[in-house]
Amino acid sequence: SLHEDEDYEDEGFGESSQYAAHLDRGWSLLDRGDLEAARTSAEHARELREEAPDAPMLLGAVALAEHRPEDSLRWYESALELDPDYFEPYAAAAQICLFDLSDPVRGLHFCEEAMEIETLHPVEDLDIRLLAAECELAQGELEGAADRLSHMPTLEGLREILDRPDAEPQDTDAPLRTFLSRDEDGEPLGDEGDVVDHVPDR
Repeated sequence: SLHEDEDYEDEGFGESSQYAAHLDRGWSLLDRGDLEAARTSAEHARELREEAPDAPMLLGAVALAEHRPEDSLRWYESALELDPDYFEPYAAAAQICLFDLSDPVRGLHFCEEAMEIETLHPVEDLDIRLLAAECELAQGELEGAADRLSHMPTLEGLREILDRPDAEPQDTDAPLRTFLSRDEDGEPLGDEGDVVDHVPDR
């Protein structure tokens, strides 16, 4: 079993590694609400790979589940120090600032830093821009939020971005691709944007 850590000797990033097993088990424990055990798994992973941001991300999620947003934010900042090009800690930190700490100014700062990532995926870019607009609205910056939203890509623009030959599929694409492939009634669209009468079984 992947969760029997003592059976593994590899301390690398592979699926069969102790490191991956600790993280996998930690997220599963967090999902089940066993926060203390999830933290222990995260700490074991961190001992194996102190230079990797994944364990701090898990520790941040555990702290947030324990209603300790300040501690959670510190873990996300730690993840960013380890990997400044990692998108998820920016988004998580911005959300904590906006929704848990009532500090949209700081939240906007994390959003703007995330936008500087050169490898930002279009879906991530959309997410962080929407979050930035929420931060501006929370500050009463209505014009800034409106201007930011006016520069958001259209649905057609998103379809074009995701369908580019050089676009690399991401896990985060799936819900957006499903949304973009249907009309306002939820019916599947054809190649030219027409509703498909029947989708054959595969």
